[in-house]
Amino acid sequence: MKITLKVLAGLLIMLVLQTNIVFSQETKEEAQQPPVIVVTTAHADFDYKEGTYKDWLELEKEYFEKVTSKNEYLMNTNVLTHYYTEDNSEVKFVRVCKDWNDIENSSDNIKGLIETHWPDEEKRKEFFKKYGQYFTGWHADYIYQNIPELMK
Repeated sequence: MKITLKVLAGLLIMLVLQTNIVFSQETKEEAQQPPVIVVTTAHADFDYKEGTYKDWLELEKEYFEKVTSKNEYLMNTNVLTHYYTEDNSEVKFVRVCKDWNDIENSSDNIKGLIETHWPDEEKRKEFFKKYGQYFTGWHADYIYQNIPELMK
């Protein structure tokens, strides 16, 4: 009887250890997955003369502080403006997420954060109308994944 209990206890311990090893390997593999990078390219509207670069930057900072910086699903973000390219109207919005699910969660979260920080619908529309005047309305979205073996 004692031997049977010892054998059962040993098997139970092995089962628990095997389970931990299997789960820790899955977690390790997940951690090794490269992040997903979403790049949105927009174009500045140079025909809009009522606003300045400084005015646009203030709106961009407000959006960043109220929405982007509070989005828990974004690992990193960046806004890139023209420096030296063929098309000086380009503005690139870069968002880095852990995986595809976090891209979707991030989008859902953005909607909620916008409603939280601009609860008055008229003020929200006013902000985005003013913000939108700095862009042509054309944009493109690109989704990338880096190759870890080729990173410095």
